[in-house]
This record gives sequence, structure tokens and C-alpha cells, in this order.
Amino acid sequence: KVLTDKQLQKIFVDEYGPEPLDISRGKPSEKFNVEYLIGQTARFPNRKIKHFLMDQKIIAGIGNIYADESLFDAKISPLRKAKDVSKTEWQSLIESVKKVLELAIKHGGTTDSDYVNADGEKGGMQDYLKVYRKAGQKCPRCGGVIVRITVGGRGTHSCPSCQK
Repeated sequence: KVLTDKQLQKIFVDEYGPEPLDISRGKPSEKFNVEYLIGQTARFPNRKIKHFLMDQKIIAGIGNIYADESLFDAKISPLRKAKDVSKTEWQSLIESVKKVLELAIKHGGTTDSDYVNADGEKGGMQDYLKVYRKAGQKCPRCGGVIVRITVGGRGTHSCPSCQK
């Protein structure tokens, strides 16, 4: 069976949630906003915020590393239920996601083991990570100890002292 362009788009594009950054237009995505995210929490009221962020059908493009870093920047515990995040916290998290992703793009992504970009170059974002793979180290914000736990089946790094 040969698929039309429209059918291919349905399979490969429409299945994903909005991207936090709309790189093609050089500005943030209009669809990645507080109202959209709060609306999505109704579908998954008991899902932990970390798992919620990484669901590509809700938000496209946030992986494990950048979920940890964004939650840290927004001071939100990865263990919180998405439905318990306030409107103000959602706005802060949106800004943190954009900030973390823009920094990652600027530094060519995070080289974790053997990752290289299309030009064969390693990324440099790992030098700017605050919590990811820093378990047992001091939190750069409050001096507490960064821990590694499991959320949604994924290793998760956070500071229980300053992420509530």
C-alpha cells in the first residue's frame, strides 16, 4: 500500500504533541502554553509530572535529561502529580523547558556515551547540566544532596531540598 503525504503526516507528525520551541519560525511554539498543559492533565490526572513531560503525545521533544533539568530549573519535584501543579508553576515550567532546550541547542546537545551530531561532533551541553547524573553531589542552588530515583521507569535526578 502506498501512503499519501497526508497519511504520512498523520502517522509521523500528528501523533505528537506541540514542540516547546518552533525553530522553523525562530520563536516559541504558540501551542505549548499553560492552558494546553492544564487541559492535558485532565487526561492523565495521576501521572507524575516527569512522566507527563516525557510523553511525546503530550509534548514533543522532551527526553529524560531535559525533563530532569527543566524540573530542577522550575523547582518542581519530579514526583508531583501533574494535576497538582499550579498555573503559576506551569508557567515557570514552560519558561524552564524553553530555557533548557535553547541552552542545549546552543551547545550542540548532550553527548551521553557515543552521541554525535550530523557533522560527527560531540555536544557540549553535558558541561551545563545541573542535576542529571549528579547523584550524591551537592545541589548548585541550595547545597542539598542530589538524588537518583525512578519515575515512570526512568532514572530521575533531583534535589529534594529545593524541588517541591
